[in-house]
Amino acid sequence: MVIVTCKQQSFSVSLPKDSFSRRAVQFENNLRSLFHALGLGEDDVDISQERLVIKNAPASVSWWVGDEHCLFSYDQCSRFVHNLAVVHTVLSHFLRQVLSEELSVQDFVSLFREDVDVASHREAARLFFGLEESFQMQDVNRQYKRLAKELHPDMPTGDGAKFKELNHHHKVLKREFS
Repeated sequence: MVIVTCKQQSFSVSLPKDSFSRRAVQFENNLRSLFHALGLGEDDVDISQERLVIKNAPASVSWWVGDEHCLFSYDQCSRFVHNLAVVHTVLSHFLRQVLSEELSVQDFVSLFREDVDVASHREAARLFFGLEESFQMQDVNRQYKRLAKELHPDMPTGDGAKFKELNHHHKVLKREFS
């Protein structure tokens, strides 16, 4: 059991202890059925998948509601299936609220909405940190600490503008994994 705080709410998430592949399929199928009940088709929802679900990898769900693109990802657990369990718990909570009309669809979308050009910001941040296309938050944090030491204005090699840019890019990538 792990406690996760997301979107100003705390969630208790039971992490699978066995049958990892089966659990990952169950999480994915459950999310797909909730999105389907909301009226979103198969093409509107993209759930990240890993062949080896015990691998250390982030889990994410991306979906479209009308013209709005939404995304939720998580990478703080040591296994993909555990990250998927967190994503499943959080999204299931909000999707059930929408289906029971406790939360409007527009409020749900506003919680997870992506900026129009967020993909380009994410790509620029990834390139700034010198990361490969498949990276994890721990890679970002490692690079951030290394670059912060170099670019901090109080250091001999420091550059205030580059340090501000570093912080901006770190926030962009951090948002992707929260």
